[in-house]
Amino acid sequence: MLNMENLVSDATFTATSAVSSSSSTSIRWSQLISLTLLSASIAISWVAYHNFQAPLLEKFGFQHLSRFVLIVQAIVLLVIPPLAGALGDRYRKKGRSNLPVVMAGIGIVAMIFMSVATTIAISPEGVFRWLFPILVTLWLIAMNIFHAPAIAGLEDMVSAEKMPIAVGLLTLVTDLAYSLEPIIVPIAQTVGAPITFAAGGILILLSGILYRNKMGSIYTGSAKDSNNIITHQTVSRSGFVMVFVNGVLLGICMAFIQDILPNLQIAQRAIVGGDQLAAAILAMAAVLAFFAGRVAVSFGWQKSFIPIICVALLFTFVFFVTIPEWLFALVMGMFIVTLAFASVTALPSSFARLRPEHKAMGIGLFLAGSELMASLIRLGFFN
Repeated sequence: MLNMENLVSDATFTATSAVSSSSSTSIRWSQLISLTLLSASIAISWVAYHNFQAPLLEKFGFQHLSRFVLIVQAIVLLVIPPLAGALGDRYRKKGRSNLPVVMAGIGIVAMIFMSVATTIAISPEGVFRWLFPILVTLWLIAMNIFHAPAIAGLEDMVSAEKMPIAVGLLTLVTDLAYSLEPIIVPIAQTVGAPITFAAGGILILLSGILYRNKMGSIYTGSAKDSNNIITHQTVSRSGFVMVFVNGVLLGICMAFIQDILPNLQIAQRAIVGGDQLAAAILAMAAVLAFFAGRVAVSFGWQKSFIPIICVALLFTFVFFVTIPEWLFALVMGMFIVTLAFASVTALPSSFARLRPEHKAMGIGLFLAGSELMASLIRLGFFN
């Protein structure tokens, strides 16, 4: 039997600065912005996909496969990110960057986006209509090939001490993109599925090219070597279990906002409605996360994710009971604040538990864990 205590006890590590304090506290903003734009493109693509999944399955006569597609999606989200991360780590171990893995995934996604758009526009019949579910499956796999290696590149952009600031910007833009779903969906429905999928492919491709160009300047030596910006951390062994748990805990909070809260009676009584309330909470937490990252750095909370997320989860229980409106507003405000701090400490805390040769795989496990609860909800386990 595995010794779980050894797997989980990796929070203790010795940090040794690789460079002077002035260089170790810098942030490569151009690279960070390129990663942020790529992450926002991924968020917008997922919003479009979830909006059109069911109608398009029905259009092509595959509505009976809707649950099967959800099962495939759940499996892909759990399996592909760690595998893709492991592949990226293998490239780095050989002295190369993981950019080939990132760009391969981005290229495949863009190509499949265009293929899906063409398939929808043509609406083939007979055996050729099977192109749609096949392309959707390939798209799901490709979308999860490049995400973990790309996020793992954070350590080449910012020191461990300043990472919450970088994650604050990443959270601000990405979660704002998710919160705009009530606006994005009507626009997508107006322009239609073919144009939406084609636009998604172009968006992913352009943001991917920008990311490649900015990160390429690091790996080719036109900028300072990436080791001159990060703070190396010596970890006895990678805490894969706790990194996965970090993702699961953050994913529970995000799934609560996006998939559970809109259906609660207390949220439906809100003036703006359940969906709009969830979008507003996500947007406010995203904005606060930008400032929470700076506060976390000032007070040294980079690795305080577990206590913060536990407080946030405690607040979610209050939404299931009948309480006065003023108390609901107060609890909601406290939940938003704690969620903001949890968002900017989740990745730094996870990075701190991983050895350098396991960074991308570990982040893949984090991303897989963050999708677990949402996948279970979509499959109907918590209806």
